[in-house]
Amino acid sequence: FFFETFSIMLKFLALFGVVALCSGSVLMEVSFDLALQQESETGYTASHTVEEYLKDSNLLWLRYLNTLVSGSHGAAPMRTAMMEFTDYAGWTKFESTNMERTHILYDLFWINWKRVLWEDNAALTVKAKERSEESPGGYMYLFRYAFKDGKAKEGSHFIESKLKGIDMKSNDGFLERRGFTNGLWQDEYTNLMWVEFSSMESLSKSVYEDAAFVDALKEAKEKYFSKYATSIMVPSAGSQGGQFFQGGASEK
Repeated sequence: FFFETFSIMLKFLALFGVVALCSGSVLMEVSFDLALQQESETGYTASHTVEEYLKDSNLLWLRYLNTLVSGSHGAAPMRTAMMEFTDYAGWTKFESTNMERTHILYDLFWINWKRVLWEDNAALTVKAKERSEESPGGYMYLFRYAFKDGKAKEGSHFIESKLKGIDMKSNDGFLERRGFTNGLWQDEYTNLMWVEFSSMESLSKSVYEDAAFVDALKEAKEKYFSKYATSIMVPSAGSQGGQFFQGGASEK
């Protein structure tokens, strides 16, 4: 049933031209819990699937993060994985190629999962340093929000204008700011923005000690948002940078 349903969905996306709606990259956010048993009777593990993922020519990168603080209702997942793809066409090719591996991964190892697709919003992107395996970052302040009815255009312009006046690049630990939308997939939180840093100290400096960023979000919340939630993600214990791995697309 899983394979049949997913195959139909991939064909739907291709036939009805969803790929044309997104000219930029596509982010897959996967929240999940770890199963108690992390190895099958045949010796297969989640790492075997991930290793194959990283070879795929449509995957830009993959990373793991832990939730430090969650403003969303309900229990926070044990882990969050993020995967960025070249575009919707690249994502559908990735899913088609890895369907059997993905089925095993979510049946046996990554349980209670939720997968959400996000489309890149280049208007909110600011890059100070390239995130890489050598300089991975991994300390992220995330803000999810949805606009009030009829306020999306005005609210988006307000946020973009406000953020242009905030200098985070003076913080040596600042890596990037990214923005995403996903109105195609859900109507709860239709926008996601994160700012990423190399340490908790640098995150604190730009988010809490210099209050300009949070003050801008507070003002936008009062005027334009119908729903919002904040969270802070950090690297997994014992890892550097939230286990960031380059995918096959980065080798092109």
